Amino acid sequence: TFIDLIAGSSETTNTTIVIPKLEPSTPYECRAYAVNAIGIGPYSNSIIIRTLDEPIVKLDQVTDTLSWTRHENKEYTCVKVETRRIDVKWHVVTNCVNQYELEYKVNDTTSDYRITYCIEDESCESYEFVALTMSTINDCICASSSVGIIVGILITLLVTTITAVVISYVLHKRRWSQEKTQSAAKEDRDYTGLSSIGMEEKDTPMKYQKKR
Repeated sequence: TFIDLIAGSSETTNTTIVIPKLEPSTPYECRAYAVNAIGIGPYSNSIIIRTLDEPIVKLDQVTDTLSWTRHENKEYTCVKVETRRIDVKWHVVTNCVNQYELEYKVNDTTSDYRITYCIEDESCESYEFVALTMSTINDCICASSSVGIIVGILITLLVTTITAVVISYVLHKRRWSQEKTQSAAKEDRDYTGLSSIGMEEKDTPMKYQKKR
């Protein structure tokens, strides 16, 4: 799906546009068209552009070193380093590490760090690259484990409840079947007894008295 971006006012002669907040290492299809008082002009041919690869940022807790890879954007001149504790506001550690430097010594390896590629006037990209500390990762793992435990308990309760219902149904059905069988047997015995009585009455010879 194409998204409209305005390159200028109605009287602009701009032939370029800056598109912010694009994902790194991602291809995008672009096209352009002109608009004036008469209406909308035809679309240009589409072109495919690919954003720069996302840098890799790491925090070595053994050497207290924050490191990063070079950015493909050759215009940046320095790197801004920021830090924060979990759920706390970011604070600037240094505004400008020279672009030729690829690491920075930090004082606290229990905090998170992020870097932003900038130019000398402190104009930085809108996309930051974050290095998570082991404490943050462990918190995430613990949270995931807690969620897994809760889900496991809920599933166990559900399975137990379903099993109890099935067992109760089976026992109830078996009891009903036994009662039905016993009732049928009783009816058969009663019928057999009545039949025997009827046969005895039928087979008993009748005696006649002759009057003299």
